[in-house]
Amino acid sequence: MLEIMLPLLVGALISWAVSWYFYNKQDRETPKWLSVKNITTILKQHPEDIDWTAVQILKLYKNKIHNIDESDTVPYGVCPECGENAIKHSIYIDDERDDIYEQHTCQKCGWASGGQI
Repeated sequence: MLEIMLPLLVGALISWAVSWYFYNKQDRETPKWLSVKNITTILKQHPEDIDWTAVQILKLYKNKIHNIDESDTVPYGVCPECGENAIKHSIYIDDERDDIYEQHTCQKCGWASGGQI
C-alpha cells in the first residue's frame, strides 16, 4: 500500500510546488511598456502598423461588447460606454399599436439603447 501512496503523494507535492511558484511569480500589474504613451510612441515610429492595429482593436471591441453567439438574441454582452457587465434587457409591448420594443440599459453608467423589434 505504501508503494502506491508514496509516489502519488510525492507527485501531488511536486505539482502543488510548481503551481504555487508560478502563481506567485506572475506579474499582477500592467507592464510599463503597455502604457498609452509607450504605445503611441511605438505607433508613431511604425506608422505602417497603425491600420493593422486599428483593425485588431475594432475586432476586439466588437467581440467584447457584442454577443457574437448566434443563438443569443441580446446584442450586448457588456456596456459599450463603460465596459461593465451590468446591462439590463427589457421588452415592452404596446398593445394599442401592437408593437414590441426592446430596451438595453446599463445599471452602472445609465447608457441606454433600444428600439422596435
